[in-house]
Amino acid sequence: MKLRLFMLALVCLALGPGTFVRCAPRPIDYRSGVEATALDSAVKRVGPLEVVGMWQLKSRNTRFGGYSGLIALGDGTMFAASDRGAGMRFALGAGGPLGFRLAALGDPDFARQEYSLDIESITHDPASGQVWLAYEGLNMVERRDAGLAHPARIRPRAMADWGENSGPEAMLRLADRRFIILRESRSGWFADAFPGLLWARDPLDGEEPVEFAFAVPDRFRPTDMAQLPDGRVLVLARRLALGWPVFEVALFIGDPKGIAEDKLWPLRELARFEPPFPTDNFEGLAVDPGNGYPVTISMISDDNGAVLQRTLLVRLRWDGKLPQ
Repeated sequence: MKLRLFMLALVCLALGPGTFVRCAPRPIDYRSGVEATALDSAVKRVGPLEVVGMWQLKSRNTRFGGYSGLIALGDGTMFAASDRGAGMRFALGAGGPLGFRLAALGDPDFARQEYSLDIESITHDPASGQVWLAYEGLNMVERRDAGLAHPARIRPRAMADWGENSGPEAMLRLADRRFIILRESRSGWFADAFPGLLWARDPLDGEEPVEFAFAVPDRFRPTDMAQLPDGRVLVLARRLALGWPVFEVALFIGDPKGIAEDKLWPLRELARFEPPFPTDNFEGLAVDPGNGYPVTISMISDDNGAVLQRTLLVRLRWDGKLPQ
């Protein structure tokens, strides 16, 4: 949450005097719907990825915005979780997004705790419908049933010293039931690598994870993950850039078979999103379920509550072939 506020302040400062006034909180509104507007862009490919569609999402609803995690539930249904403690379910097909439903994810008893709304990642089990949420600040993993009820929680010891605003930014349940969690910050001021954790099964089972490291170049930081049909993993990353737009985005790819105790997990850059592609603070990543390639990839951005940032939704298609 503190990182989100810092980014909001940075954006507001970069945009000149008076911006803080225009970044005032919206009035409470739980009734407004979501409007999706298709964006035209001359960019049809980003590296090996084909751009299928881009939309800007808008709403006055208090529960809208701040999306930091995204999952594809099947049958074209998507679910986005926000760092404001809310969720958005919608359908996404060839014609674009529709059928938006917004709801709070908060637990009244739990909500009294600081950082209890700061959901930074979400993953799920397609078979049971169970979902897992990762909370930054609390450095906690929460499991809920398919109806998003009956929460169970754990604060893994391996994440205890991850800090208040540099915690579990990306989490993924693999098809073989293992779990990966990536930390947002590097191991130290002068470190090149980020810490990661790998559980053999559900973190709430209480077993200790394998600790490993991973590296992404050029000041990028991980924000989300999604698994591909062949088992490889996509890692979404973004960085603060000088000038405007403030954010630059990249996709990296790695094989979880290469994760080992105290070793560096090798990641390779797949694509980098830069102007004239419409960039923003992309933090949510999902791959449509399927058995093979080509795959459809979705990304959603966190608007940080800033007037001049946007909630963007992007659909990409990839044949699975790495660039030369």
